[in-house]
Amino acid sequence: MFLHGVGNRVAHNRIHDAPHNAVLFWGNDHLLEFNEVYRVCMDTGDAGAFYIGRDWTQRGHVIRYNDFHDLGATLSGESGFNAVMAVYLDDTACGTTVYGNIMRRINHAILIGGGRMPEAIQKLVTVTDNLTKDDPGLVSPDTGDFRLKDDSASRKLGFKPIPFEKIGLYRDEYR
Repeated sequence: MFLHGVGNRVAHNRIHDAPHNAVLFWGNDHLLEFNEVYRVCMDTGDAGAFYIGRDWTQRGHVIRYNDFHDLGATLSGESGFNAVMAVYLDDTACGTTVYGNIMRRINHAILIGGGRMPEAIQKLVTVTDNLTKDDPGLVSPDTGDFRLKDDSASRKLGFKPIPFEKIGLYRDEYR
């Protein structure tokens, strides 16, 4: 998907099985939320499921409440940087706020490749060893239920609940 302009929204999509990026975006003030993204960037490296780069005047983007999973470099035996990121803020990208995303079974959660004023806050990168040395307090990560328990260590650190019920496709009069 190529997103260009000002103030666009990409929401409630299931984006998967693609050779390159899920969303390549330029412009200002875009909102990317409630998407499920998996098995993208399958035939490339040094890429991101959500990618922006090379223009520091593009700002005001929010990337929140997306479920990124099963992303990984599929190139083997190649020289160079073959990693795949969930969110790639490349070469002077700036002014993007990233929070409340689920990032599991991936090479790299977020890569900030320079720029000014990037914010990467409240990211749950993996199920273990990322918030505290203790159990982060997820309901049932083995079955894919990443909601926070009421008494979780994560809540005590200030993490806010992610609205899992809103992520991905939903039923309406058109489907």
